[in-house]
Amino acid sequence: MGPKIALLLSGFSSDLSAVVCAVQLADRTGRRFYTLQAQDPGGVPTPSRGETTAGGRLLDGFRFVAEFAGVEGVQVTCHLLGAGSVEQVAEFLLANSITCLVVGDWSEGFRKNQEDWLNELRRSLREAPQRFYPDLLVIKAPILAEADLKRIVSQSRRLKKLVVSKKN
Repeated sequence: MGPKIALLLSGFSSDLSAVVCAVQLADRTGRRFYTLQAQDPGGVPTPSRGETTAGGRLLDGFRFVAEFAGVEGVQVTCHLLGAGSVEQVAEFLLANSITCLVVGDWSEGFRKNQEDWLNELRRSLREAPQRFYPDLLVIKAPILAEADLKRIVSQSRRLKKLVVSKKN
């Protein structure tokens, strides 16, 4: 059994590449992962008005994740967190024995906030008495150009059609 994976959506445009990364990682390991998204932007830092969001509305990110994971034959469970605070995310990761967290790399102006937030999350997990794994592996997916993302999704759909046609 491979690592237990969670994807944390933040609303930044890099969420798209993080979805691709999480789905591909899950496909190579346990074929299953969790997706987390904050309902209230109080915890996980969210984009400024100038930053493009991955989905616009709250559930669009979940829809894209579910569709892309389905194309790849990977199972995903989506969870809406209240504020997405470090404590809430840590509780979820601990309760589900998550060993790997996939996030999108935030834009230049937010990288320090992201590092601080992730360091606080790691500290919180290390201090938890029920933690079974020494440290959380965090994978930061880079921002993909829109053309690259469209190519990846298109190739995945074509491969899925080929597999289905060969089975029939």
